[in-house]
Amino acid sequence: MRLFLKRFLLFLLLLAVSLPVFDFLLSKLLQQSSRPSVEGWYNLMSKQIDADLVIVGSSRAKNHIDPVILDSVLHTNAYNLGMSGTRFNLQTAQYELYRSHNKKPEVIVFCIDVFSLIPIDRVAQREQYFPFFWDRRFRDKIFPIIHFSLAERFIPLYRYYPGELLGMLRLYPKSLRKGFFAIDKQWDSPEINSVLFEKEEHFQALFEQFVEDASKEGVKLVFVLPPMYYEKARRIRALDEMLDYYTEIGKKDSIPLLNYYFSDISKDSTNFMDPNHLNRKGAEAFSEVLARDLLEWMERQQH
Repeated sequence: MRLFLKRFLLFLLLLAVSLPVFDFLLSKLLQQSSRPSVEGWYNLMSKQIDADLVIVGSSRAKNHIDPVILDSVLHTNAYNLGMSGTRFNLQTAQYELYRSHNKKPEVIVFCIDVFSLIPIDRVAQREQYFPFFWDRRFRDKIFPIIHFSLAERFIPLYRYYPGELLGMLRLYPKSLRKGFFAIDKQWDSPEINSVLFEKEEHFQALFEQFVEDASKEGVKLVFVLPPMYYEKARRIRALDEMLDYYTEIGKKDSIPLLNYYFSDISKDSTNFMDPNHLNRKGAEAFSEVLARDLLEWMERQQH
């Protein structure tokens, strides 16, 4: 019996040592996943991007703005930090992680919208964060925002549920283009729902502090309302309140608000994959328009 207990305790000891090592090695392997969301985090956490112009926002940044097109017009080095299914708190945490090992950008193109300043009930693609749990910088910024159970945080391998693990191991074609992800899909449903502009107090304070900090750091901000289908934009309740709020926030530091809700791009349904998101065709057209507008703004700044 005593020999059995010794062997059992030795087995537990080996397990306690080997599981964290295996978790670490598996996490390093999964960081190389070609899944777009994981690829985006890997690029941000491990590569020296050092962009002159960064794009911050949700999927309406990630899927709408092609930095390569901006580069061709502005002759700059742009990068898209957009994150699908996120609100401002996670977007600013991601930007701070980016800044922890990249130089200060000259310009932030901040894609804001009706959804930016309200919490989200469900975190999209939670598994994209799992491979980066070993990075302390990552934990410090992300854990206070996204709830992970104690088991997910501290029991090796527990967070890698079979479904999520297989999804990350699957081979995807490399699809990110300086952080931009194009959607090859045509909108095929006429359904359009209304949405209400709201501001959650904590999110509003974070947003206003972000704007103030960027100004103090000498970074120029541009607020952009990326296209959504114009009939959807017409159904935003409290739209005038939203525009007034973002305009007022920008006044202090002369931050322009570029509004594309009712642009020509927004009136063409073939540019969309759904009422809120542009497809590849729409994103290319919008990126060209945005690049020209940014160029005009930059030239005014020089005079």
